[in-house]
Amino acid sequence: MMKINELKDVIVETLSQIDGQGRKEDEQEREFQDREMLSASLIDEREFLSMQRDKMLVLFEGLLSPETKEIEQKLELVLRYLQYQLSEIDKRLKEI
Repeated sequence: MMKINELKDVIVETLSQIDGQGRKEDEQEREFQDREMLSASLIDEREFLSMQRDKMLVLFEGLLSPETKEIEQKLELVLRYLQYQLSEIDKRLKEI
């Protein structure tokens, strides 16, 4: 009789260890997926900011261009750019 109880205890302990290992592996997998999502998100954000920077440099070049002499033209250029930037930021915020 004693051997059956001992065997039962060994089986229960082994099953508990297996269950604990499975949970640990699931937890590690979730952590890995979270890191991957964060990494992809940071790459996307870096690309977005880099594109915004490039567009802003184009705006500055346009403002400094000798062809754009009239202040009204420069103001119109800035206003259109700012309107565009706001729409881009709004789109980005909806994605987040």
